[in-house]
Amino acid sequence: STAHRVFAVRPIDHCPLDIAPGGGDGDIGLADLLLILADWGACTAADVTGDGAVDFQDLLTVVGAWGSCPG
Repeated sequence: STAHRVFAVRPIDHCPLDIAPGGGDGDIGLADLLLILADWGACTAADVTGDGAVDFQDLLTVVGAWGSCPG
């Protein structure tokens, strides 16, 4: 019997704050900010700080990283 292994390759996310639209567009900007405001209070992908809620800390984090994603 021959064993086969299958590996999945995922690209490294070099810009985790680029959350909109649908996983990012290469820029941290208005679309990302609007997603945070739309998801306020929930625990969704807009929770960029990973603290369990979309809140002021997420808003400040995205505004602080505003601009083009590196690489």
